[in-house]
Amino acid sequence: MNGALNFSTLDGWWDEVWNDAIAGAPPIGWCIGTDELIEDHELQDALDAESLYIQLEREIVPCFFERDEAGIPRRWLASVRQSMATLADTWRSHRMVQQYVDDYYLPSAVRAGRLMNYDTVRARRLAWNIDRVERAWPAVTVEVLGVERGAEIISVDVAVAHAGLGASDLSVDVWVQLPEAAPYPVAAHRVAADSVVTSGAAYRARLAVKGLESADFAARALPRVEDSPSRFLPNLIAWSPNARYEATPS
Repeated sequence: MNGALNFSTLDGWWDEVWNDAIAGAPPIGWCIGTDELIEDHELQDALDAESLYIQLEREIVPCFFERDEAGIPRRWLASVRQSMATLADTWRSHRMVQQYVDDYYLPSAVRAGRLMNYDTVRARRLAWNIDRVERAWPAVTVEVLGVERGAEIISVDVAVAHAGLGASDLSVDVWVQLPEAAPYPVAAHRVAADSVVTSGAAYRARLAVKGLESADFAARALPRVEDSPSRFLPNLIAWSPNARYEATPS
């Protein structure tokens, strides 16, 4: 924001800024290397070093020393103005602190007050429910029973065995995997056909066929705990066998 142009690797905030820069506008800085992940660290260092020197030689130094008749570096100053206009409003400490306050500090204070009310009854109930779910979770299994592809609707049936837990203790998603696309979840809802599941429940997700003709499906169960800070609790997740989405956050 003080007019210095950035020149860095594509990670952290610079990755976001670089990819959000306005196409066709003066560059707000330069990047070292690419965002490609290279496992060989020595090769990564060599490629980044080569990129650094090429950018300096071909872009940064010529841009800085190129002057008009009045000795003014017009291209450099255009990038300075574009950088300041791009960064000043979003990438500043006031915005960061305000976002932390709005998104985390105030909601956390409200939640803490709610849990502490009435002699911490909600907090104690939360701790008891998490302990109950953790003890029962090793017995939770998820299975995709079948996929029925109709003319307009695809129905995906899922069986969830959850001995020691009730159906209200779980949320179930069907994950959709399309060729060359990131998987995404669709909520599955409990159906009455519980007889197909021993000590559990049956669920079904219904999706429009259009665009999903070649999709594959998996299923996932998560705990549903009242007052839990998140849907995602450590080690409490169950996937259908052969699911390929274990490492995919939601």
